Amino acid sequence: MAARKRKKTSSHKSFVSHKSQNDLIALLATAIIAIAFIFLLINNNPRGKTQVSQAVPTINPNETRIILGQQNGSYETGMAVLSEKDGKTTVSITVNGQPKGIAQPAHIHTGACPNPGAVLYPLSSVINNVSTTVLNVKLSDLMKKLPLAINIHQSATQMGNYVSCGNFLK
Repeated sequence: MAARKRKKTSSHKSFVSHKSQNDLIALLATAIIAIAFIFLLINNNPRGKTQVSQAVPTINPNETRIILGQQNGSYETGMAVLSEKDGKTTVSITVNGQPKGIAQPAHIHTGACPNPGAVLYPLSSVINNVSTTVLNVKLSDLMKKLPLAINIHQSATQMGNYVSCGNFLK
């Protein structure tokens, strides 16, 4: 009977090595997902962070462009173009990432992002990514009141939550 020891079959070895392979593949997949997640956290602006944006210099003295950076994890970014004609300033805002159909109040505030001061000029609410307002003030007179910022609020009922902001430059 001692001579009758059973040999392990190759199917048993195959099962063990196949199971080890599956464990290894699962471990590698988990590691790749973890590395990708860490990469995204490092290279993207995580929720809750605020981007402070500035005006973009232009050649036209009757126009200024302000980059709007996201605030409070909204991922809403965009640009405001202020242009003067006949002593009035038109403020045109275009936003990316705004929820569809929601009116988001916008204003020109005293002070600077990320926490500007009082409202200096109300602007038309941003709806479906755009807003246009004509102000009865020259752009040059507006620029004399710096520091100023354009700020977009989450909604009329959530005015305390800013979703986008950009600073004017001198």
